[in-house]
Amino acid sequence: MDFSPQDLEDRLVKYDVEAAKFGPEWAAKQGLSDSTEDRKNDYLAYLTDKAEGSTNAEKERKARTSKEWEDFRIDLARMKQEALDAKIRYQIAMRHWDTARSLLASKNAERRTGT
Repeated sequence: MDFSPQDLEDRLVKYDVEAAKFGPEWAAKQGLSDSTEDRKNDYLAYLTDKAEGSTNAEKERKARTSKEWEDFRIDLARMKQEALDAKIRYQIAMRHWDTARSLLASKNAERRTGT
């Protein structure tokens, strides 16, 4: 497929705008996922403390099988997936941008050399 220099410049702008959007989105989603992951043990300890049981092992078992813990882990998995999806969108935009930049540089070199 042969693109004109203007087509490539238009694509560069498009991919630059996408990367500018997807980069911060990825950072925000990754930050949320990381902070939730960091709170995981504290949340389990909270659930263990409020669980009923005669021993700590029994309370922890009840905490780990609770609906709250299951929901927390499902939410964490969803956050991790959303962060990964955002990272992939950003990387795709950057790869497209880099490809368009390389093609445009080649086109400009061809014009300068007259080939």
